[in-house]
Amino acid sequence: MSIDPRFMDLAVFLIALAFGFIAFSQITYPLVTLIPKVRKLMEEHQSERTMLLYLLLLAPVIWTIVLACSIVLVFRYYGAYSKTYLMGLGIVLILVLFNLYKRNRDIEEEFLFRLKNCIRLSEEESIFKKYPRDKLKG
Repeated sequence: MSIDPRFMDLAVFLIALAFGFIAFSQITYPLVTLIPKVRKLMEEHQSERTMLLYLLLLAPVIWTIVLACSIVLVFRYYGAYSKTYLMGLGIVLILVLFNLYKRNRDIEEEFLFRLKNCIRLSEEESIFKKYPRDKLKG
């Protein structure tokens, strides 16, 4: 019984898409979304600095190793389908990076909005600190 090569190409491509999406998401999203939170925590808790870095980098390192092992396994045991597998991973990488760029832009806009609100609030507070409300009314 022989498997049709076109079916096997399609199966390998779909597996690469699914696995690549999971792996690249687990590698990139924690790095981009958690870095600001970890910086804030590192400023607050200097003693736990190494633990925070370890937790931040643990998932991306593990998923990078798993992804590299999957590429090696495909090249070693299914060499004829390695180009299809790499093409599927490449497409997913482009999609994840595009989504990351879009998401990062949204995060940047939210940060600027919050920063403007904080500046506005600090200016209002500074007016009331310099001139108490009783003096402003009269």
